[in-house]
This record gives sequence, structure tokens and C-alpha cells, in this order.
Amino acid sequence: MENQKPDATATFSTPSYPATAGRSFGLRAFDVWLYPFVTNTGVFVTSVFFTYLTNKGSSFGKAGSTARSFGELVEKRGTWLRGKFMDMGLSEPIANNAKMVFWSFADGTLLAPVIKGFEDRREPIAMYIDKMAGTEPDDPSVYAAEPKQTWLSVLGARALTAGIVAPTAGVLNNVNFRFLGQFNSLNHHMFMRPGMALSNQLKENASLVRKIGKGNIEEVASCTFFEAFYTSVCTAGQYFFSRMIASSREDPPVTQVAEAKSDGLVHAPAMAAQKS
Repeated sequence: MENQKPDATATFSTPSYPATAGRSFGLRAFDVWLYPFVTNTGVFVTSVFFTYLTNKGSSFGKAGSTARSFGELVEKRGTWLRGKFMDMGLSEPIANNAKMVFWSFADGTLLAPVIKGFEDRREPIAMYIDKMAGTEPDDPSVYAAEPKQTWLSVLGARALTAGIVAPTAGVLNNVNFRFLGQFNSLNHHMFMRPGMALSNQLKENASLVRKIGKGNIEEVASCTFFEAFYTSVCTAGQYFFSRMIASSREDPPVTQVAEAKSDGLVHAPAMAAQKS
């Protein structure tokens, strides 16, 4: 009798292995668009505006106008909180900075619904980006594998980020050293000094001075550097913490290979020749 080659397909089946390329270009592009651009820019503009009003709201707009009334209301909340911090034993400069950090963080939370709204549309937007860029993944399950954001993950991330912002503000206020001939806090060197340098340049613009005043230019310039730092910290915390929370609440994914193995579909090929 003649030896016959075994029919491999009769003894085992080959499973469909998932793609191993990881997250698609569209998903990564969505991250960059939503967080550094939309979120960071939105929170920055919102926080600069409200931080300015928290400090100088009584000079915002014309006397008797709705804008002035709104500015005064925002400044009052800052004055009230600064007083509470001083009652706790903080010096006036530190209490004033703590007031700014607190309200800046609170005001930035106004962007939470925007983040949640776009996160709910993460998959279709990422798919569209991949389609337009010609980077569609071989395995479309990479979209479904993304952590599903909820209000808990979005607001929870904001709360966890506060655990970074608060001690950071404390360090910047309490660490003092000499830099360029001035002995002062990190807070002063990082925000106030560059703010004053920028305001001195802006004050050379006579038209700008006439429109908003020298005092307002100084305040806006200082707020700009202050918010640029804290907004970036908050945005980074929002992204990483929200994904961490969302991932922790989901069941661990089961790959196609694992499913195939559990179903007994993956076997070692027959090594011995069969004789008829």
C-alpha cells in the first residue's frame, strides 16, 4: 500500500488571529484633536477670562453695565474664598494664589460636557479620520476596544487631577530661591515675572492701553502664564485618569485566539503519516 499525505484540514482548523497593530491612526488623531486642541484651548480661554474676573472683575466693562455687574459678582466669590483661606491661617499672598487655583480648576470643569459629548462619538469620528487618511485598520475591533467614557470617568478624572493640582500649587508657593537677582517663590518666578515682562511689552501699544488700561494688561498677562501651566496639567490628568477609570470598569477583553483555544479549535498538526 502507498503512503498518503494527511489531510491537514481534516484534523485542525486555523483560527482568525486579531490584528496586533494596536490603536489606529484615527484614534490617536482624535486624542490629539480633543485634548491638546479642543479641551486645552477651551479650558485655557475660559480660565484666563474667569481668573481675570476673579481678581479684577470690578473693573470689567462700563459702570452700571451687565458686564460690570457680572465681573463684580465673580470677583466677590474670589474675595470671599481668599478670606476663608486667610481664616485658616494662610498668608494673604498664598491665600490669594490658592483662591485663583481653586476657581480656575472649578471654572475649567465647565468643559466637562464638551469632553463627554465628543467621547461619546469617539468611534465614528476615528473611523472617519481613518477612512479619509487611508489608515483603516485590518481589525475594526480596535474601535470597540476603546475605553467607554461615562460621567463617572470624566468627572472622576477631574477630581483625581485636583489631587495633583493642589499639592503642586502648594509647592510653587512655598519653595523660594534667588533667580536673576530676585529672591521669591516658584510661583512668582514662573508666572508673575514673565507676566510682568509681557505686560511691559504690551503697554507700548498705546491703542491697547486706551482700550483696556494698564492695570488690566498686567492682570491678563499674569493670568496667561498662570493658566498655561495649570491648564496643561489638568488636560493631561483628564486624559490619562479618565481612560484609567473607564478601563477599570470594563470587563477584560477576550481575544479571538483565546476564544478559539477554549473552544478546542486550535490543535497541533498531525505529525505522523496515515496509511490506508
